[in-house]
Amino acid sequence: MHKAVCEVCKAEYGENDPSRHGNLIHVDAKASTAVSEGNIEYWYCSECGKYFADVQLQV
Repeated sequence: MHKAVCEVCKAEYGENDPSRHGNLIHVDAKASTAVSEGNIEYWYCSECGKYFADVQLQV
């Protein structure tokens, strides 16, 4: 996430809102096999780098 940028002096200002997640990526559950690991279904925010267990963004 990026802070706001002043158009005049180009300085960043303000604080990031940790509850806003703008670019969520959904990853489907995948069963494990003899040659590859599986995973549970999850959502990933590419802006803040956090992973979530459900679409309601529960950690």
